[in-house]
Amino acid sequence: VGVFGWPSVPSAVTQAAIIQAGAVWNSRTAPFGVIGSADLGGILRMSRALHPESALILEPYRRREGLAR
Repeated sequence: VGVFGWPSVPSAVTQAAIIQAGAVWNSRTAPFGVIGSADLGGILRMSRALHPESALILEPYRRREGLAR
């Protein structure tokens, strides 16, 4: 019992979901889980974690419990 959540999905959460979906979609064609190349300025290895940009966008929405904040 209680009230929680938002009346609608925040636009930042929608944006992070789109970025994450794009990363997952691109990973299907990535050999050895590598996206990009050194020639283009960087290599990103796909993992099970959130895409770094999605994680950064969602950081303000994380709930932290315990002593450390």
